[in-house]
Amino acid sequence: MKYLINFFLERKLLVNLLVIMVFLAGILTVLTMQKEGIPNVTINQLVVTTIYPGAAPSDIELNVSMVIEDALEETEGIESISSVSQEGLSQVVIEIDGNLNDREADDVKRDIEKTIDRISELPKDILKKPIIMEIKTSMFPILEVNIQGKNETSVRKMTDKLDLKLRRASGVSKISKVGYRDKEIRIEVDPSKLKSTETSITEILNVVNANNIRLSGGILETTPKEKSVITVKELKEPKEIKNIIIRSNFSGNNLKIKDIANVVKDYKKQDLYVRSNNQTSISLCIHKKESADILKTIRAVKKVLNSTKWEEGTSYTLSNDLSKYTKNRLDMVISNGLMGMVLVFGLLWLFLDLKTAFWTSFGIPFSFLLSFLFFKQLGLTLNALSLGGLILVLGMLVDDAIVVSESIHKTKEEGKTSTKDIVEAVADIAFPVIFSIVTTIVAFLPLIFLPGIMGKFIYAIPAVVILVLLASLFESLFILPTHLSHKEGKKEKIVGKKKFMIALENGYRKTLTIVIKHKFKFLLFIFLLFIFSIWYAKKYIPFYFAPVEGATEFTIKFETPIGTPIEKTLKMISPIENLVAQLPKEEMESFSGRVGYDSQIYWSNLGTDSNRAILYVYLTPKNTRERTAQEIIDKLKQEMKPHVGGFEKVITEIRARGPQAGKAISIQLLSNDEAQKNAAANALVTFLQKTKGTSEIEDDVAEGKEELRLNIDNEKISMLGLDIYGVASTLRTAFSGTTITSIREGNESIDLIVKLAPEFRKDSNNLLELPIMNKEGKLIRVKNFATLDPHKNTPTIVRYDRLGSIKVEGNIVKGETTALEVMKKAKVFIDSKLVDKYPAVTFEYKGEGKETMDSFADIGKLFVIAVISIYFILILGFGSFIEPILIMTAIPLSIMPVILAFALHGKPLTFQALIGFVGLAGVVVNDSLIMVDQIKKVDSKTHKQCIDCIIEGSVTRLRPIILTTVTTVGGVVPMIYGLGGYDEYLMPMAMSLGYGLLGASLLTLFVVPCFIAIVDGFKKRK
Repeated sequence: MKYLINFFLERKLLVNLLVIMVFLAGILTVLTMQKEGIPNVTINQLVVTTIYPGAAPSDIELNVSMVIEDALEETEGIESISSVSQEGLSQVVIEIDGNLNDREADDVKRDIEKTIDRISELPKDILKKPIIMEIKTSMFPILEVNIQGKNETSVRKMTDKLDLKLRRASGVSKISKVGYRDKEIRIEVDPSKLKSTETSITEILNVVNANNIRLSGGILETTPKEKSVITVKELKEPKEIKNIIIRSNFSGNNLKIKDIANVVKDYKKQDLYVRSNNQTSISLCIHKKESADILKTIRAVKKVLNSTKWEEGTSYTLSNDLSKYTKNRLDMVISNGLMGMVLVFGLLWLFLDLKTAFWTSFGIPFSFLLSFLFFKQLGLTLNALSLGGLILVLGMLVDDAIVVSESIHKTKEEGKTSTKDIVEAVADIAFPVIFSIVTTIVAFLPLIFLPGIMGKFIYAIPAVVILVLLASLFESLFILPTHLSHKEGKKEKIVGKKKFMIALENGYRKTLTIVIKHKFKFLLFIFLLFIFSIWYAKKYIPFYFAPVEGATEFTIKFETPIGTPIEKTLKMISPIENLVAQLPKEEMESFSGRVGYDSQIYWSNLGTDSNRAILYVYLTPKNTRERTAQEIIDKLKQEMKPHVGGFEKVITEIRARGPQAGKAISIQLLSNDEAQKNAAANALVTFLQKTKGTSEIEDDVAEGKEELRLNIDNEKISMLGLDIYGVASTLRTAFSGTTITSIREGNESIDLIVKLAPEFRKDSNNLLELPIMNKEGKLIRVKNFATLDPHKNTPTIVRYDRLGSIKVEGNIVKGETTALEVMKKAKVFIDSKLVDKYPAVTFEYKGEGKETMDSFADIGKLFVIAVISIYFILILGFGSFIEPILIMTAIPLSIMPVILAFALHGKPLTFQALIGFVGLAGVVVNDSLIMVDQIKKVDSKTHKQCIDCIIEGSVTRLRPIILTTVTTVGGVVPMIYGLGGYDEYLMPMAMSLGYGLLGASLLTLFVVPCFIAIVDGFKKRK
């Protein structure tokens, strides 16, 4: 070690060149490094979507969802399969085993894709082959552009223009058009004319197909060049379609399409409305390439928007700009970094001297820039989490540099200024400095292996912390000493120890002498205080999975009675849109809405439920407004009361950035016994509704939608030469429509559809009178072999692992209870009242309550691993089993100040706070490690009594302990109080780390010396 230190000390030019290279390369790397909103995380989940127009939920379940489930039954590596079957749509969600590594998971995904491609049992008339979509964070749009105007034509024209331009913008991968109605050509058939002309819908389908052809006829071998022969008969306009001859005779009489149907070129039926600025609009959701920089991509998009000539009467609004989160974090890093440097510089100048203060502070930008050079190799980008890691490590960054600089400064105070003296000073402190960095790294290292989606999200935080600490260690041991040394023979003005520091040391010496004299009483008091803090936290400090105080998003979901037309649902949410629009500008950045579904996947253009709607509300950063998201919601609920009478459900939900735990309360009931499953769900809902602190408790069993069920007489249909599939296909064509073909019009594909005219799709008698062609070419009316019976269907059928599912969900009232408490009560109720009564039902716990329990278990394991690893490392370093235990007393000591801090600030404990505490375990031992090492050195160099050695060694380390503690705490204080920008995700981590270290360091100054005195006493007795 001395050789390396001396090597750099004697080569100042090399060190200066190295510093310049690191700064230039680091700055260049930052400028070119990919920046994104959240890390690109693959969630190991596949969604298989199949569209089956006009099919009832029960048909979808039987013929699509269950077919896909059966096909995947033998595929290995699948954790679970769930499906949702609703009218015209099947979605099968496949969860990959979370214990598989990335390569193994990719193999499973390929097997799933191959299996689904091989399925042959799916209905022939599904719209497309099943669409397989992998869920990962890169699929989320980074910006939503809402275009509104006076009429749909001008808005569509503007949308098409922007769509073409934005697709070419740098970094853009695709554009999702939402609320955009495609054009279609409809052949609207009059059933009475079908009857009078003895024509079937099947004939129309066949004849139109036969008249829309583009087919190669081979090669004409002419000279000097060969020519291709192409048969072209492509339909372009409604006029051409109207004149298609269905049949004719030798007399010249013919039957054309126009004789029995009206051909209309129009937009598709509106099954989804996008709302922005209280107007119906079209939304362009911008997706970026995985490797693209989010800031550059957003700038490119905005440049296109500003440079485009807009159609008269059209305008746009922007919402859900994800780049703002990255910008905020970058601003936080810069502002907190500057504040941290100023704080470190000021403290070091106060305690030491100007030169030491400057070069020690210099370690902050140097370590950051050096670490940036290795980001790409570790799969890191500049995103919200990695920037959070930079902010978190800021306070720890100069701890080792302070210890080294203080040791050099102390040597200079003693009059030793030669290169050899500097080398000795650095080498003397190198062991505890290296081990303090190693213990911190070991504490954060297990977080890299945190399982599940949360582990993938937070990987960047421990990775960045470890990388920057290693860069800081290099700078402290090899760069800093060179800057603090001076040329041989040149006199250096040495500033002696400051008077206030001498006074502090004297005061500490006297107090420590008294404490050691009453060490058993003092340690008993600390132990009782520790027990009390654990009891207080368990009883009075709530635990939530994720913080919501700083949330910047919430949704309002609406549900009207089943069967409500979409136009009525749109009209009903209008007053509430007006209320949201009145939120102050300093509180709300933007809001948008969807009518036709209530999914969080706001970039989908698929309207599935005419009775559902959702508003997405995006708030300004927490530190720029007075009210929290929950306070805004509570006020809105009061204002909405006069307008929610016609709704069956109005549910608000706060959205947090990062992985979601789901609803606060979520319990899934699985069984194929419908009676038992429904009865158990009703009993559970009743219990939870009566449980204190719960709200919006409901199950996901929706009221059935009215339908007419066709009862077919099998004997008659057989005698008449018909088959059930042919009948079903004809009826679906008549009432839902069948796409015959597509016609190209510029860049647009226009579907050609056959169905009954609108006025005839409203009367069930027209269905019974519909003629269907049998095998002999004769037309048979539906009424001749079937009747219609009214019935209620289940609008949505949910299955989980091949069992029917009901999910009971709800929220909690913050301050009255927690998700964990409610889940424990629910479990007691289920085990005592429901399990035996409904043996066919299986209960599975989901949501925040389950995630909270899992997070406790995961963090607990990681904490134990971190503590054991730190202990083993210290054993190797000190060659003793006892001294590492003395050093690690700082870990339980840190629990008390963490609990006190959260109690005094009125903050709940969260998963992020636990992560901060695991990291704290490594940081907090640094002071006690340096103190124990110094006491050993004093003991070995002097012949004083042991108590005197303990006191002298402790006093010697007072200054570096104060400096490292105050700078570390000072580095995270801006994050705790939002001085450089508020972040609800990082604040709990910062509070655990900052206040835990502050309290533990103060206690370490007295507790560790007391323990050393007790151990020494036992040694003497032996």
